Amino acid sequence: MRTSRRWFAANDRRALGRVWQTIVRRYYPAGARLIRFSTADVGRYRFKRSLLCTLHLRLPNGSRSIVRLRGNLPSQDTPGEIKIADAVQKRLWKMGFRAGPLRVPRTLGHFPSVGMNFYEDFPGRNLKDLAKRRDQRSLGLARRAGNWLGQLHRATLQVGPRRTAKRIRLERDFFLDDFSRFAPAATGRALRVLDSAVQSQIDILRHGRWQPCTIHGDLNLSNIILGQDQSIGFIDFGTSTVFDPLNDIGNFLAQVDILVWSGKVAHSQGKKLQQELLDGYVKVTGRPAMNRTRIDLHRAWWTIQILAYTLSTKTSIGRHIAERALTSATSLLRRRSFAPVDSLTDQPLGLLRPALINHTAMTAYFTDHLAGFFQGSNKVERLTIEQPHALSARSFLTRYVLLLRRQTGGADRRVVRGNFWDRRTYEILRSVYRHPRRTFKTMHPLQYENKFGYVFYEELDGPSLRLAKFRSPSFAAVISGTARALQNLHSLVFRKVRMLSWQDERQFLQLVLAGIRQHDRRLIPNLDSIIYSLKRAAKPIWNNYRVLVHNDFQASNIIASSPIGIIDYTRSGLGHPMIDVGNFLAHLRIMLAGILPRHRIEKLADLFLRTYLGRASSHQRQSLLRVLPLFELRSCLEILAVTLTNLPRASRGRKFYQALLKMNIASLVRKAGIL
Repeated sequence: MRTSRRWFAANDRRALGRVWQTIVRRYYPAGARLIRFSTADVGRYRFKRSLLCTLHLRLPNGSRSIVRLRGNLPSQDTPGEIKIADAVQKRLWKMGFRAGPLRVPRTLGHFPSVGMNFYEDFPGRNLKDLAKRRDQRSLGLARRAGNWLGQLHRATLQVGPRRTAKRIRLERDFFLDDFSRFAPAATGRALRVLDSAVQSQIDILRHGRWQPCTIHGDLNLSNIILGQDQSIGFIDFGTSTVFDPLNDIGNFLAQVDILVWSGKVAHSQGKKLQQELLDGYVKVTGRPAMNRTRIDLHRAWWTIQILAYTLSTKTSIGRHIAERALTSATSLLRRRSFAPVDSLTDQPLGLLRPALINHTAMTAYFTDHLAGFFQGSNKVERLTIEQPHALSARSFLTRYVLLLRRQTGGADRRVVRGNFWDRRTYEILRSVYRHPRRTFKTMHPLQYENKFGYVFYEELDGPSLRLAKFRSPSFAAVISGTARALQNLHSLVFRKVRMLSWQDERQFLQLVLAGIRQHDRRLIPNLDSIIYSLKRAAKPIWNNYRVLVHNDFQASNIIASSPIGIIDYTRSGLGHPMIDVGNFLAHLRIMLAGILPRHRIEKLADLFLRTYLGRASSHQRQSLLRVLPLFELRSCLEILAVTLTNLPRASRGRKFYQALLKMNIASLVRKAGIL
C-alpha cells in the first residue's frame, strides 16, 4: 500500500507542500515560512521523474528569499536509488564536500510519503553542454572532474551496496533484453561482448588486487556541473556502488566516445577531454601506471550499456553509431585478451556456449542420446540449426531439425527446441507430460542439461490460437476444446510443485502499477485505489485452491489442434484456478476486439465458462464466478502495462488498446465491487 501510493503522491500538491514545510523548518533559518511554491517536471526520460521546485520563503526579518530544490522519483527498475543517493551525499557533505572548489549538493532527505529524494539545486552549466559548444572551459572542467573523482576514490568510502556477480549478470540480462526487443539484428554481437565482459568483471571481483570504494556509478557528462562561482559539483549518486574505482574512468571514456561518434563533439576535442580527466585523476591519486586493461574492460562494458539504454529509451540513434559502438567494444576486449577467441568470432550467438549452435557438437550430442530420445532410430542423417536468437536473456531459443534414419528403414523428421529454463520448469513439464490422466497435448521433454541450464524438448506441431480463423464456425469448437483442456490441467494432481506465493503476487501488482504510472499517470482514475482494493480482496482467496495453474494461459501458448495443446510452463505453480480463467478471458476479449461483434465475443466467453464449469457443483460454480472478476481485472491491468511499454506512444494500436482496456477495467471494477 505505501509503496504503491508513492507514484500517486508525487502528483499531490498537498503532500508536496507538507514535505517542503518540513524541509523549511528543518534546514532553513528559524521562523522562515513557506509563502508559495511552483514545480516543473524536468525529467528527460518518460520512465523517471525529476522535479524542479521553486520555494518562496519569508524570513524572520521580513525579507523574501527564493530557494530551488530538485526531487527525484526513481524508475520501477531501481526503486532503491533515492536511498542510496541520500546516504552517499550525506556522507560526502559531512566529509567537507560542501564548500570550496569540489562540492556535492546538500541532500534534504528521503521522504517516503511522496517516494522522492530532495536536494538543493546546484546552478551552473554541465560539462556536456560546454563540450558540445566547444567552450574552452570544458577542458579545465574535465581536469577538475578528474581531481574530484580522485578525491572521492581516495576517501575509500564504503557507502552503498556492494557490486556482486549476481548483480552483474542481472544487468547483462537487462541489456540483452533491450537489444532483443529494439535491435534484434545486433543481439548476437552484443551478447558475445556482454558475456565476455561479465566473466571478466566477475574474475576481477574474485581475484583482482584493488581496494574497493564507493564509486559514482553514472559519470555522465551531464552530471558534472560548473557552478556560477567556478566551483565544480557532482550530482546524481543514485547508482553508486562499492566496486572497482576504475569503473568510473571507463564510464567517462565511453560517454565521450558516444558523443564523438554521434558528431556532437569533435574527435580531437573528445581525445583532449579524456586525457584531461586522466591527468587530473593521476595528479590526486598518484597512480601514474593505472591498469589500462581494467579501464578498457569497463570502457567496453559501458559502451554496450549506453547503447542498450539508448535503444530502450527509443532515442534516435544512427546505424553507424551502433556499429561503431559494437566494433569498439569488441576490439577493446580482443586487444586485452579478456575473452576466448571463439566467443568473439562472427559465429551467431557464441554466448560462451558454442556447443549449442555447433553442428558437429550437437550431432554428436543427439547421436549419443538417440536411444533415450527417439526409440527406433539409429542414426542422425542430417542436422539443421534454425532460428538461433535471443528472445530474452533467459530464453535463448534454438530450433534443431533432425533427419533420422529408422532401424526398420526409411527416414523420420523430428524438431527439437532448446530454452534456458530452470530445473523446476523442466520437472513440471515432465510431470504433466507423463501424467496418466492428461487428455491435452503438451511438449515432450527430452533432457535437462545442467552444464548449460538448458531444456531440450520436442516441438508441438500446429498453429497457436492467435493464428486461428476467428470468423470460422469451427472457432467455437476450438474455444470449448480449450476450456476442456484447461479443466483437465486443473484436475491433475501434483505433489512436488511449488506454491505461487502471495508475496510474489504483491510484487507483480506493484510492477504493474509502476508500469502504468510511468507511461500514463492519468489514464485510469483512482488506479492506486484499484490496486490496493484488488490486493485486499485477492489475498484471502489466493491460496483457497491448490491446483496446477499455467499462470500464462493466453492465445500464444495454446496450440489450436485436435486435441488442444498447451505449451510454456515457465510461470506455473499451485494456485487458484481462476488465475488461468481470468487471464484467458481478458486476452480473448482484447484479441477479438474489432474483429468480431461484441455480442459474439461475449457468447464465446460464456461458452468457455460454461464448458469449463460443466462438472462443477452449483456451490463451486457460484464461488468461482464470484471471484472471477478479480483475476480478470488483474490480467487486464497486466495487459495494459505491457501495451503501454511495447507499443509506440503515437500509434493507433496503442490508443485503441488504451480505450478498450480502460472500458474493460471500469466494467470489471464494478462487477468485482472493490471500490
